[in-house]
Parts: sequence; C-alpha cells; structure tokens
Amino acid sequence: MWTLYDDYIDALKAIAEPTRFRLTRLCAQGELTVSELMRIVGQSQPRVSRHLKLLQDAGVLESFREQHWVFYRVAQNAHCQQLISGLLDSCIRTKHKPDIRPSHIRQGGNVLSGSPQVFLKGQ
Repeated sequence: MWTLYDDYIDALKAIAEPTRFRLTRLCAQGELTVSELMRIVGQSQPRVSRHLKLLQDAGVLESFREQHWVFYRVAQNAHCQQLISGLLDSCIRTKHKPDIRPSHIRQGGNVLSGSPQVFLKGQ
C-alpha cells in the first residue's frame, strides 16, 4: 500500500471520522487491545471493531496477535508513520486529560503494566 496518491486519500478519509481519529491517536501512543479501546472511547465492541477494520483496510492501523490478545497499532511503514505523525503534530494541543496513562501503554513489544487491563479516561 501507499504507492498511489489514492492510498493517501483513503487513509485520510478513514481518519477523518472523529472516533477513528481518536482511535488512531490512541494507537499512535502504543499498542492497545479492542477491550482497552472500548473502555477508553466508551463504545461497544462491535462499533470499535468496525472502526478498527476500516482503519486497517485503509492501511492506517495493523493488528498482531500475542497469545490470546490482539493488539492494534499504527501501521509500521514509513509513509503511514509520516502521515500520522504529521497530522498529530499539527493538531492544536488542548488542556485535557490524556486518554490513557503513559505508564500503561504497551510499547515496543513490552507490556509496561502486565497483561492488558482497562484504563479509563481520567484515572
């Protein structure tokens, strides 16, 4: 993917929806499961899974399995990484509570807080 101009358009269309933008922003912070994403965004499993599928189909996110958990993260290709970091860097920063605590984000294949847990906004 990411070989044609249309690939970028598809990714931008997928990210343009507010919930999908938020999911992309969360997955840019670290690797998260559907359960964790459900709790953070406050939506049902089918709805979150549908958003994640659309983001995967557009090449924005990718998933991988580790034991019985499926983790989602921003796609690990240079074009996607550049697009997402550019979008997030250009967003206006507001004074709001982070969606998840940095100490609980799975990064680089290491779960910093043990097995996947629920991380509610504002805790």
